[in-house]
Amino acid sequence: ILVGIGTILADDPRLTVRLVEGPQPQPIVLDSRLRMPRSARILQHPRRPWIAALQTGNVAGADVVVLPPDQNGQVDLQRLLVEMGERGVRHIMVEGGAQVISRLLCLGLANYAVITVAPRFVGGYHAYNLSAVAPASIPALGDVEHTSVGGDVILWGAIVAPHTAEISAEKATAE
Repeated sequence: ILVGIGTILADDPRLTVRLVEGPQPQPIVLDSRLRMPRSARILQHPRRPWIAALQTGNVAGADVVVLPPDQNGQVDLQRLLVEMGERGVRHIMVEGGAQVISRLLCLGLANYAVITVAPRFVGGYHAYNLSAVAPASIPALGDVEHTSVGGDVILWGAIVAPHTAEISAEKATAE
């Protein structure tokens, strides 16, 4: 399970399995400048968190994985995925936040999305950074399925590149 340091600083999540039986996920935190607070609850996770950073450092309760910067001076996400593959990780669930999700989508590094819509008005937090991309390049979901759980609606589907979505729409119209 992958989050950015912004999510750690804002929400202090545990990132553990709590409501069902199952193995604990390997937590991965994007923290370019090693801003992880010593009090962060993730540092008490049953599995030692991996912190993807641009520099070496000592974070008690975590392993720091030093990676090269991308062109914007942040952890190179493509190199991160290669490193995770080398460590045996085959699937990564991205819990957020908006910057991490936006970067992965802009780079075409995500292939599936699960979106939960809760029937509550919450302001001030966006799941996707629209200012980071041109509207024509925003990906879409294909083969969408959905279900209701409690009052929430859960949607899921494959991420489709914008040009593919347009071609599919044109093809569907032609047929």
